[in-house]
Amino acid sequence: MKKFLLTIFVIIVIVAIAIACVFYFKNSKTSESETDTRANVKKEAIPAETQEVTSKSEYALTDNNLSKFDLSFLKFENEKKNKIYSPLSIKYAFKMLEEGTTGEAQKQLAAIVEGYDITEYLPNKKMAFANALFIRDSYKDSIKESYINALKAKYNADIAYDDFSTAKNINDWVNQHTLGLIAKLFTDDDVQQFNFTLVNALGIDMEWNHKFLEYHYEDDNKISGYVSYEHERLYWGAYEELYKLDFDDNQEVSSMKVIATLNNYDIVKELGEENIKSTVRDAFIDWAKNDILPYYPDHPLFENDFSDEGIEKAFEKYWSAGNDWGEEDTSYLDEIATNYGRVNYTTDFSLYVDNSVKVFAKDLEKSDGTTLQYIGIMPIKQDLNEFIEENTEEDIKNLIGKLKDLKLENFKDGVLTKIKGYIPKFKFDYDLNLQEDLEKLGVTDVFEQGKASLTKITDDESVFIGKVTHKATIEFTENGIKAAAATGAGGLGAGEDFNYYFDIPIEEIDITFDKPYMFIIRDKETGETWFVGTVYEPLSSEDEPGAISEISIYD
Repeated sequence: MKKFLLTIFVIIVIVAIAIACVFYFKNSKTSESETDTRANVKKEAIPAETQEVTSKSEYALTDNNLSKFDLSFLKFENEKKNKIYSPLSIKYAFKMLEEGTTGEAQKQLAAIVEGYDITEYLPNKKMAFANALFIRDSYKDSIKESYINALKAKYNADIAYDDFSTAKNINDWVNQHTLGLIAKLFTDDDVQQFNFTLVNALGIDMEWNHKFLEYHYEDDNKISGYVSYEHERLYWGAYEELYKLDFDDNQEVSSMKVIATLNNYDIVKELGEENIKSTVRDAFIDWAKNDILPYYPDHPLFENDFSDEGIEKAFEKYWSAGNDWGEEDTSYLDEIATNYGRVNYTTDFSLYVDNSVKVFAKDLEKSDGTTLQYIGIMPIKQDLNEFIEENTEEDIKNLIGKLKDLKLENFKDGVLTKIKGYIPKFKFDYDLNLQEDLEKLGVTDVFEQGKASLTKITDDESVFIGKVTHKATIEFTENGIKAAAATGAGGLGAGEDFNYYFDIPIEEIDITFDKPYMFIIRDKETGETWFVGTVYEPLSSEDEPGAISEISIYD
């Protein structure tokens, strides 16, 4: 059965439940229903009414990049718990609500979203994105046709009519537009109080661009070439396990191990060919006399000749062909020289680490030209809630801008850079306290009867927004590949085969996420923020019975 390593599905119901909860059902119910779908809807510009110049909010949106607005809900609800929300969906709701307002209520919304062009995403098998307006049959004549046309043309919205006797039709729509991941959003009791409801739903169900814990050897940007024996064992799945990680000093959680090595150490240039050959010859002679002659005197490399001349002859054969002695294929010097410029990794990722923060980023598979990128940001010296409070969107963008891909030119010259870390799994839900948050953004009039001014939706001047709701859920996993890989240097071979490993300068980088951290999921090209959240409680290892403690192999 196919497994998905990152499943994120979000339902945002903002104006929908909000307006529907304002007026309780007073009209007679009808059993007839009709649906106007969005198939083949031609998008045409709707003439906008002239609006007065609006003062910009400090949360005003200017482009698609990470904004103060995107992080505001993280700051407003800065409690120490798991959370997730979708700025993109909230922006859609703001824009659709603004379509229906006038007066001061419209100005408050326009102060944030006026001039901002939201990115349009087309739904497919891996990415869902849809809007809908559901109207009670008996209330259909109260909704202005101009508002319906605006939703169709600008937001590709479905318009559906229902008797609202049960939640089935709305829930079926939600299920369809969240890739089948959310089967029930409303209860029958909920919808029986609605006269109309406006829903925005979005979700993704994607695999990583490269799965966690696949072994890759990269040379000149191509995956190919030499893989050592211990790496072959790991590549073929000898250690397909999850790892137990001590998180925040009091939780044992399930995690995936990531490793990368980037070799910027040119051993031949640094040590010289003659010095290398002399060093290896001395080690070879010692191996021949102390490890082979007493125990394996019939070793074919020596042809039963352990005199100084015979050992020297055997060494020259080894030097010319390495462990493939007798085949005259790749010399020892050529073999160790090929290590220079090599990039090995268990999965693709980007990183930035300094004394105060760790940043880890990984791409999801491209979907219809869109690449979504997951970015985790973990403060080292601060508590996460303090980090969120003190850092602005510009600070976060600067950190993201410092991310380094796994390329030789991005890392220190003259050393082998060894990167190792553990990335926790997590799965949780969150309900945003959206109405309180909106009021902090300066959006207040739409919640007051007589001030809401929803006159472009309906002529009923008593309408106002009584409640808003934002629900989200996320699952972050490894896509079913459970393994570990390690790369090392140092040590002298013993036994029947001879290997000599030179000690080389190594710089180690730890990318382990073992404290509470925040994350962002964004459109890598446009910068549009799909999701923001925090992780305080990753998935417990008790829920992952296959998780094991660390195995060290050539670490």
